[in-house]
Amino acid sequence: MGATGNKIYFGLSTIISALPSLFGYHLYQKGRKYVAYLLYSSSFFVFGLFIAIFISYQTLRHGTPYVFSFLTKINHLLAPIAKNLAASRILGPCISLVVRSIFFVCFMFIIMSDRLVRTFLGRFVGKHASERYISVCNAADPNFDMFDSTIPQAPCLENSEQFALKKRTSVQPGDQKGFLTDQMQRPKYSQPLAYTLAVACKLVYEDIALIKYELSRAGFDVENTFKPMAYKNICAFIVEKEDDIILVFRGTNPLNMQNFVTNLNINMKPISSPTASMGKVHEGFWNAMGDPAPRVKPEEGSTTAVVNDTGITLHIELSGASLYRTISSAVTALKKILGFMTLHMFKHVVDPIDSSWMGHDTDITSHSMYSQAENWIMDLCERPGLRKDELGDRLSPFIGLDNTGTLRKPGKKRFYITGHSLGGALATTFLAKMMQSESPLLEIFSGLYTYGQPRVGDAEFSRVFTPQMSSKIFHHAYNNDVVARIPGWNGYYTPPGTLVFISASYNITFYPPNPQTNEPVSVRPISFLHLSGLLNSHVIRRLPKESFLKVAFRVLFPFFINDHFPANYCDGLRSGRVKRIVMTEGNFQGGQDNEEEEGEEAKLMAQNQRYSTINVQAVP
Repeated sequence: MGATGNKIYFGLSTIISALPSLFGYHLYQKGRKYVAYLLYSSSFFVFGLFIAIFISYQTLRHGTPYVFSFLTKINHLLAPIAKNLAASRILGPCISLVVRSIFFVCFMFIIMSDRLVRTFLGRFVGKHASERYISVCNAADPNFDMFDSTIPQAPCLENSEQFALKKRTSVQPGDQKGFLTDQMQRPKYSQPLAYTLAVACKLVYEDIALIKYELSRAGFDVENTFKPMAYKNICAFIVEKEDDIILVFRGTNPLNMQNFVTNLNINMKPISSPTASMGKVHEGFWNAMGDPAPRVKPEEGSTTAVVNDTGITLHIELSGASLYRTISSAVTALKKILGFMTLHMFKHVVDPIDSSWMGHDTDITSHSMYSQAENWIMDLCERPGLRKDELGDRLSPFIGLDNTGTLRKPGKKRFYITGHSLGGALATTFLAKMMQSESPLLEIFSGLYTYGQPRVGDAEFSRVFTPQMSSKIFHHAYNNDVVARIPGWNGYYTPPGTLVFISASYNITFYPPNPQTNEPVSVRPISFLHLSGLLNSHVIRRLPKESFLKVAFRVLFPFFINDHFPANYCDGLRSGRVKRIVMTEGNFQGGQDNEEEEGEEAKLMAQNQRYSTINVQAVP
C-alpha cells in the first residue's frame, strides 16, 4: 500500500467512522443525549480499530522477513527433537495424548459455551415459543415462517411451454442464430420452494424441540416422518409434507471447532462411480458424510445383527453365591469397567464429537450420515401416500412445498436436498454419493437447493452431473457472500448446476450451465471497490426495519461475512423478483450488481462472446 493507497484508506476510514457520529448528532438534536454519546464513542472506537488494522498490516508487511527468519531458526532447532520424540515408544504417545487432551478440553468448553451465548443473546430476543433460546446464527432475525403466499411465480420457470415461448422471443444480438437459446434447458426452479427450503436451512441451526415446533406449525407431518440425524459433528433432519420429502443439512456451528476442521481439510480426493471417474472432491466434506450401508440381502435362514442406537453397551453379571464368587465376580466387573472406560474415553479424546444436538444417549459414530438418511427416506417412500386411499390413481392438486397446486398422482414422492454454508456442501456431497452408489433415491430426486455453499470439487466433478440433473440443481449466492467464493485455489471449481445470484437490491438472476460443455458459471469475485454493507443504499433503506442485533452485527462484522447469514437468503427470496436468465458460451463470471450489468454485457459483446438472455416477468 503506497502513499496514495494510505490516503484512500484513511479517507474511507474517516467517512465510515463519522457515520455513527452523524446519526448521533441527529439523535442529540431530538434530546436522546445518552444514545448520541454512545454513538460518538463508537465513532472513536471504529476509527481506532481502523488504525489498529493499519498498524498491524504495516507491521506484518515490514516484519514478515524477520518473522520468517525467526521461524526458520526455531524449525531447525526443534526438528531433531521432534523427530526423536516421535520415534520414542513412550514419550511420543504420551505427548500426543497430552496435546489431544488439551484440544478435547477446549472443544468441550466451547461446545458448552454455546448454551451460555444463547442465553446471553436471549436477553435481547427472548425465548422462543418452544421455551428454547435462539442460536447465534438466527438471533438477529428469529423469524421462521416457512410459507408466504405473496411470493410470485415465474411462469417460464414453472411451465415448459412458457419457457419454450420465452426462448423463441428472446434472441439477443450476440446470438443472432438463436443457437444458445435453442440449446438452453429449462431450470426447474420454484421461488416459493426456494424460500421454504431457505427457511428450513435457517431452522436446522436450532434445537430439535424448536425445529419440531416450527415444522408442526407449518403443516409438516412431524409425528410420523421427522427424523433428526447426526454423524460425529454434522447434523441434519428429514421431514415430509404431502409426499414432499426434504433432507436439510446444518451449516457450520460457530462454536464447534470440529466443523472448522472439516472445512479446512481441503485436500482433493479422487472419486469414481462404478463406470467412470467423477473428478476430485473436498476430502473433509466427503469423509464427513460417511459411506452408504452395504446393500446385501440376507439369505434365507440367516441371522442379521441389529445395532442399537444407544451404541456399545457393557453387560456385567455379579454372583453372590459364596464369598469367593462375590469377590471374584466383583474384581472381574471392576476390570471390565476400567477397561471399558479407558478405551472409550481415549476414543472420544482422539476424535471428539458434539452430541449436544441429538442427546448424550444416542450413538452418533457408528452409522454414517449417508446411510441414516438413505434408509429413512427409503422407508418413507414405502409408506402409502397421504391421499392414496381416497383418490386411488387419479391426479390430484398437491400444495406441497412449492405452494402451488401441482398435479401428480397421490403417493408419488418428491425428494429435495438442501443446506446453507457447510450444509450446502454436504447436500451436494450427498447427491454425489447417490450417483456414485446408484441409489434408488435418484428416481424421486426433484431438486438440490443450496445457499452460500463453498466449492466442493474440481471442474470434472462440477460437469459430471447430467444436464437433466443439472436443471434441478441451484446454488444461491447473495451479493458479496465470501463463503460462496471459496476455496479459490488447489483446483477447486464452482459448484454444479445453475447459479442463482441475489443482488443487494434483491433482484434475482439465473446463470445456467454452458449448454455445450455443461460447465457451470462462477459467481463474480467480491467487489471491494463498490459500496457494500452499511454504505449500500439498499441496505441503508432496510435498516429501520431491522432488529438491534442485526444492525449491531452489520457494525461488528465486515459486509462479506454479514452477507453469509442465512436470513439474507430468506429475505432475498421472500422479497426479491426473478429478473433474467443469462446463458453464455465460454468462461463467464455471473452475479453482476445492477450498476454493473450494462457494462458487463457491453464487455461481452466487445469480446464477441455468444450469450442469450431471457427476461423474466414474475406474476402473482
